[in-house]
Amino acid sequence: MKYLLFLGLMCIGFTANAQLTIPKKKCTRGKCYFVDQTNKRISDYYEDVKEFQEGLAAVNKEGKWGYVNEWMTIIIPLKYQRASDFNEGLASVKLNNESFLIDAEGNSKSEKYDSIGYISKYIVIKKNNKLGLLTLKGKLKEAPQFDRISAFYNNDFGVQVDGKWANFNNGNLNYNNPTIYYASPEEMPVYSKSCINTEDLESRKACSNKEMLTKIYQSVRYPIEARKKGIQGEVIIRFLVNNEGVMENPEIVKNVGGGCGEQAFNVVKTYLKKWALPGKENGQPINTVVNLPVKFNLE
Repeated sequence: MKYLLFLGLMCIGFTANAQLTIPKKKCTRGKCYFVDQTNKRISDYYEDVKEFQEGLAAVNKEGKWGYVNEWMTIIIPLKYQRASDFNEGLASVKLNNESFLIDAEGNSKSEKYDSIGYISKYIVIKKNNKLGLLTLKGKLKEAPQFDRISAFYNNDFGVQVDGKWANFNNGNLNYNNPTIYYASPEEMPVYSKSCINTEDLESRKACSNKEMLTKIYQSVRYPIEARKKGIQGEVIIRFLVNNEGVMENPEIVKNVGGGCGEQAFNVVKTYLKKWALPGKENGQPINTVVNLPVKFNLE
């Protein structure tokens, strides 16, 4: 049985097991659709589609987003400007330039915000240029009050208030020598020395990603157990590239079973130990949290 492995960098992760019975998305020549396990098209054509999460997938037609179920029935009408994947029974959508949460029936489950994003196990909300936090269940954790929020790591956030950074944990702000972790710094860590002389930051990032993914692609093997059981889907490995360019604390934050998580973890731990350059913010080396997805797909 042939298999393909897809890898890439990302800041947000969800937990879901991809099985052969779940329709897979395909995009060719500007058209996107879903296919069954025999690779037969089973849906209409769309401008864009997302993977299934919790039994629903976001689809876009004529610039409007909505959701279909696994039988390709439109469950939530196509009317939104934006739509996220479902997680913990909720998804974020944008309508009339207002962002809010909906449940699987399309009912509004939160207040209206200027924008909504995701950071680790929390939802970041923005209102009147201030940032706050919700839990993944939509419960308010902190009302919008921060100027910036950095990555969630070691059980706390880095937050900026009136130009000053602090560690934030369970409602407490610590301004005393805070340790800040970034998910998207001004300059991302650079994996390979062959990329460090590239002056353009986007080109440097692209070079680094290519070199890193090539190394991992050459090393990852599809686990025998996963192939036998028809297991496929996305594994996410999270790790820290510290301010000296050394990887720390790799962990599996999303798994699909069958040995896929362990295989991806071992490869990351072995080959991503040392980076050519750490991430930087304002020209200074910083700690960067990296979420690396590894997709195991059977074909």
